[in-house]
Amino acid sequence: VETTAAPVDFTIGPEDVLGVVFWREPEMSGDVTVRPDGRISLPVIGEIQAAGLQPNALQKQIVAQASKYLTEPNVTVVVRTINSRNVYV
Repeated sequence: VETTAAPVDFTIGPEDVLGVVFWREPEMSGDVTVRPDGRISLPVIGEIQAAGLQPNALQKQIVAQASKYLTEPNVTVVVRTINSRNVYV
């Protein structure tokens, strides 16, 4: 699986591809693309706003939502592909 090294101050935007990995919960894990409305869909949890957040802030939101369904969820958010930043020269 290819991963992009996101800048430290990276903010998630539309069309970015994120890997959301739940430890010991493979059916909830997977890659998601941020939709044009800035949201992502995750199994069980549903819709979450991702655009405008940094990966660690999104991770905290996912943990908060997943806590309703899982005991002590351990979640990692990885930026797989950055498509929201285009540079033209």
